[in-house]
Amino acid sequence: RTKPQEHIEITGRLDGTVKASWHGKLQALQIRSDAVITAQAPAAKRVPASSSAVSLDGAVHLAYDGDSEVVSLEHTYLHTPHTLLALEGTLGKQCRLGIQVRSDDLREADQLALVVRESVDAHDHRALKITEPLGLGGSASFNGQLQGSVKEPRLIGQLAGQNVRYRGTTLSMLRTQLDLSSSVIALRQGRLQTSSQGRVEFDMSVGLKNWSYERENPVSLRIVADRLPIADVQ
Repeated sequence: RTKPQEHIEITGRLDGTVKASWHGKLQALQIRSDAVITAQAPAAKRVPASSSAVSLDGAVHLAYDGDSEVVSLEHTYLHTPHTLLALEGTLGKQCRLGIQVRSDDLREADQLALVVRESVDAHDHRALKITEPLGLGGSASFNGQLQGSVKEPRLIGQLAGQNVRYRGTTLSMLRTQLDLSSSVIALRQGRLQTSSQGRVEFDMSVGLKNWSYERENPVSLRIVADRLPIADVQ
């Protein structure tokens, strides 16, 4: 018997306007759209019963120029009680999209990620494991830019965190430069400090092929550790 498919049910309200102009067969197409959303994302099934739906609000201010095939975003954001995603810039043959992400409580991000993973597993009949939270906590931020083209994007920026927790491990400080594309993922000038005051400096890069890692891809890693207890490595 096939189990019923599930989906993410987000309830709320969307208000907006769309204006478009062109001539002939969509020549010189110009589109302008402004929208505001107020909604709620459901609580994950495998979180404490006291957890409630996550409220979210956002705004999209978008313009499209058909001649240059460029999409422009201004003052576009999505906000929850503990997380903010802000976008500003352009997408096209040459992207220049500024991206800012901040969370002062990663437990909320963990809950939202669990909702998505539960929905994906519900559609995958091969998924046998029960979806569980990642055990995230603390605060984190990313400030960067999407470059390259829409077909070959490159994401660069600074990733930082404080009191970051993951499955029982705590990092009191984390900071690194991220460089991600279809051919490589790199963390440069990385620094972290454990809860026991151990310190680590690192640089690493992993070669990718069309966003995927294969065994023959090159891997580079440099680590300098100071006062790092063995218990923190295990």
